Amino acid sequence: MIRPLRASLLLLFVALLSASPRFAQAWQGAETSPRTRPQYSAPAPSQIPRQAQGHAIGPLVARLVVLDGPVLRSGARRLYIELSNRETRALEGSVRVLATEAWEVTPTRSFAFRLRPGETTQRQLAVSLPSFASPGTYDLALRVEAGGRDLGTLRTRVVKPIDWLVVGPFAKPRPGRQLPPERGVNLDGVYDGLGGLVEWRTIPDVAFDASGGVELDLVYPPEGGLQCACAFTAFETGHASAIRWSTDGIERLYLNGFQVGLDSPASLIQGRNSLLVRVCGRGDSWRLRLAMLTEEGDWLRDFDNDLAALLDAFDAMRRGRVVTSGSHQTVTLEYRDPQATSVEVLGAFNAWVPLALEGAGAGVWRRDLLLPHGRYAYKLLVDGHLTLDPASTRTEADGFGGRNSILIVR
Repeated sequence: MIRPLRASLLLLFVALLSASPRFAQAWQGAETSPRTRPQYSAPAPSQIPRQAQGHAIGPLVARLVVLDGPVLRSGARRLYIELSNRETRALEGSVRVLATEAWEVTPTRSFAFRLRPGETTQRQLAVSLPSFASPGTYDLALRVEAGGRDLGTLRTRVVKPIDWLVVGPFAKPRPGRQLPPERGVNLDGVYDGLGGLVEWRTIPDVAFDASGGVELDLVYPPEGGLQCACAFTAFETGHASAIRWSTDGIERLYLNGFQVGLDSPASLIQGRNSLLVRVCGRGDSWRLRLAMLTEEGDWLRDFDNDLAALLDAFDAMRRGRVVTSGSHQTVTLEYRDPQATSVEVLGAFNAWVPLALEGAGAGVWRRDLLLPHGRYAYKLLVDGHLTLDPASTRTEADGFGGRNSILIVR
């Protein structure tokens, strides 16, 4: 059963997954890739016309370049806009960013220009997405007006990739066998890999391609043969969603601890979900790409994949920082079974990674959980078998033909 403890207790951040000092260190400075592709360097304004082909918009020739490359993990991307007047008369007009209000645009969302015949003007703007923006592609559009009429729209696209933790390389397992992380995710684990011990790490920026996929040969040095790795991510959704996958390079996929078919529809639960994938390949064909799509084939937008915040929570708990607001509550999960030899809980509050309950004697197992107010789906893992919590009176469909227990924290 679940019972609240005194609200006056000092509150610690909830550890969504196993806390580890390595994660905070790795996030603050991603490890250097053993092999690097040339970094994208922002061109000087005098070089830009040779890099981006201009096109006619009414009486203007316009160019639009994303100076920092199209992949947006954090921070801002600089837009370079160039307008040239090909008319024999002066032109006055304006350029306005049509991105939604969720985008931050600096120093301004619009600017005016006045060009004499043959004259050119250049401007730079910085655009950024909020941290809670879902992974996927985002179109940017700039409306150009002159002489009191709409001349046309400049367009470009940026991609926000999924944030992954990855572990490898491993040798290709025999058919029907699993890699160690597939048997149970332990983000603090160290495994026997190709060439020695391997552990979870973040992916360096250089390994992301223009579509948001990951080139794993830029994360791990080539070993000359077939190699495998596992990648893990966690995210939060505002409501249950039916989805389908678009993948490249993925052999196996586990959603909330269950293996699902790559060509089969799946269901996300409301709250936190987790994904584990196995990816195998060789050389420059070792690639990881995954997109979650709606039933209509559009990018799924309503989910938050901020792993940096997740790892900050690990660091906060490790350092013993406290939260004194009333937004959290400690609850005790209790399970009784004299025959059980191990009991774990996995659910939306810990990204569906099994967390052990402690034996209290006489067949009683307990675990204190410090949780923000909210609604959480979960299950118990008793001696390796998933089961509902008999003390929970609320259940809901788990998307795989079974049920989840529901915990409400008020």
